[in-house]
Amino acid sequence: MLATYGTYISILYRKASAFFNAALKPLGLSAAELPFLMTLLRKDGMSQEQLSTLLDIDKAATARVVRSLERKSLVIRVKKTGDRRYNYVYLSELGRLKVASFLPMVEEWNALLVQGFAEEEKKQLLEHLQKMAANVGQKNED
Repeated sequence: MLATYGTYISILYRKASAFFNAALKPLGLSAAELPFLMTLLRKDGMSQEQLSTLLDIDKAATARVVRSLERKSLVIRVKKTGDRRYNYVYLSELGRLKVASFLPMVEEWNALLVQGFAEEEKKQLLEHLQKMAANVGQKNED
């Protein structure tokens, strides 16, 4: 097999980045900010360290994105009482409104990805992708 799994994963990543950068540009957002906003929508009030771990993004990159979102008034950082090294990140009201405005785009992209798939295939695909991510995570820890 000439093409590898990574080839198709790379293609999907580039296509997703282009799709979301174009769709989010009018909102003043980028595709790099999307995972942070979506994660905070699901679980608001996470520490920056938790965001880094959950999204598997290094702490410096997380700090840059959170700072950018804070400058755009989309998130609020709150220092932990007793340990000012920890920042907890919350969506602002404006952040919630922006996320609500682009949720249909996320749904559109997800529907496009699995167009023509049966429900069981969608479930299996998600399980396989999660397993692939876990495999790579284990390899990087070695």
